[in-house]
Amino acid sequence: MRESRGGPLLRQEGGADPGSAPIEVGEDWIRLGAWTGEEALPLPLEPGRSGPPSEGGPGWKVEAEEEVAVPAGTFKALRCALRTRQSESVLWIALGVGVVRQTEGAPGRAPEIERRLLKWGTGPARTGPGP
Repeated sequence: MRESRGGPLLRQEGGADPGSAPIEVGEDWIRLGAWTGEEALPLPLEPGRSGPPSEGGPGWKVEAEEEVAVPAGTFKALRCALRTRQSESVLWIALGVGVVRQTEGAPGRAPEIERRLLKWGTGPARTGPGP
């Protein structure tokens, strides 16, 4: 995440699909353009919360808090999902860190897209965010 003239900007570097998008925040929602598209996540992020419906479909839902292991370490993260009959997008968001893992694809199948946080901070991989 970087600050730009227009506000915070989410930037993904490397990989086959790098991209950038603004972060937009409302009174009770946040949109992480590069990962959520036009749909908004509910704030505060806590299990059981749901985002506003989009185009007649369901909104994002914060399903659970769980530990997720990625190359950058193991993080306590909130699993946020947008699930329909045709597709599902899942983000694991670690507070103080950001999105540490993302999957997209058809329900019941291996993800077509999977992104994982490879590096966090300047030192070796560690468990969770911290100083």
